[in-house]
Amino acid sequence: MAALEHVQSNLAPRLCHRERRNRSALTNNLLQVREGIWSLMPVRTKIRVYFPRPNERRRIKRHGWNARMSTPAGRKILMNRILKGKRILSH
Repeated sequence: MAALEHVQSNLAPRLCHRERRNRSALTNNLLQVREGIWSLMPVRTKIRVYFPRPNERRRIKRHGWNARMSTPAGRKILMNRILKGKRILSH
């Protein structure tokens, strides 16, 4: 996040300064939570741009983070992937 702000400040210093000044305390807290430990765990939810497109909504719904966390077996799958050191935990 800091690197992005550095690049943005080089491109448009006045706009970034105004944006930083108007940012509320709540927004700052949300950014800090988002940048915490959860930002280190990538989840693939981005729809790909292939043709013909597979049904990616179904893939994410069946194999996604929320589906894995909703059942004990799914949480076991996620824990096994964490213990194996997998970079991507779920779709």
